[in-house]
Amino acid sequence: MRSSWVVATTVAALSFGCVTPQLVQHTSMGEIAKSDSWAANVTPFMSQLSASNAANSGQMPVEGIATITPARDERHMVVVLKLTRGALGSTYLWHISPGVCGSADDAALGPTADYPLLTLAADGTGSATALVGSAAPTSGSFFVTVHAASGTGQALACGNLKQIIP
Repeated sequence: MRSSWVVATTVAALSFGCVTPQLVQHTSMGEIAKSDSWAANVTPFMSQLSASNAANSGQMPVEGIATITPARDERHMVVVLKLTRGALGSTYLWHISPGVCGSADDAALGPTADYPLLTLAADGTGSATALVGSAAPTSGSFFVTVHAASGTGQALACGNLKQIIP
């Protein structure tokens, strides 16, 4: 059965700048199939929200969105992180982990080498796409964490991934 993916991005809670991606799969018969895709709003940890703390650490609060979709071979997943706010020219480490934001275990889902560094452009935005050597999750709890690439690698932002159900 041949299927096509239609991706639409909807702006929600405009005052907060939240973005909610929606993914729907339509089969050749016209029915809607279950999606194994996930999305999260990435927001700064509360400790990063203080302007004086950000100025002292040299970091600006980081915000954005993350999505997971299954790769065509279904043995990998495609993970996209788009940051819409951060310190100009800063470089970040990032990855998906099982659990929820604030979990003690921040172990990456799939090989950490699969997640490329993300460097922000002059306008404070940037994106990175990873083909991760792990199948896309079909259930459970997962989150994305953004870390400073320099210094201690401090976690700066997080987003709990929610499964997108058409």
